[in-house]
Amino acid sequence: MREVHPTRCDCGRTEFEHPEPYYTHQHIELPEIVMQVLPFVLFKGRCRHCGKTVKGHVPPEYQTGYGPRLSALIAELGGIDGAGRETIQTFLASVLGVPISQGGIQKVIDRVSQAIEPHYEAIQEVERSSPDSLPNGL
Repeated sequence: MREVHPTRCDCGRTEFEHPEPYYTHQHIELPEIVMQVLPFVLFKGRCRHCGKTVKGHVPPEYQTGYGPRLSALIAELGGIDGAGRETIQTFLASVLGVPISQGGIQKVIDRVSQAIEPHYEAIQEVERSSPDSLPNGL
């Protein structure tokens, strides 16, 4: 918070009695968005015992390539007035610097939809069983 006091009266004077707040102005700005990229360098090696080549694998929670917050943003953009995949693709590239195909966007939206489906169904069940609910979900 910054306090801003009067500096000069129209009469030219700069002394003021009993200064008191009369208004709070807010300046709102987004923080700089810096994407966090976690590279996985996968190694392979030959078993000294049998000679078979064995490869390292990306941990399951990172295999999609997109984290939960980015996935939620993509899904939210897809749900806002049905923003098209091309619009989402343009936004991600221009605002976040994230290159992603429209097919990749659809896969993210499908995963998010699948993840929230049980919650959506639970909400529907509560609504259906509520004595205040309208018939046929109207």
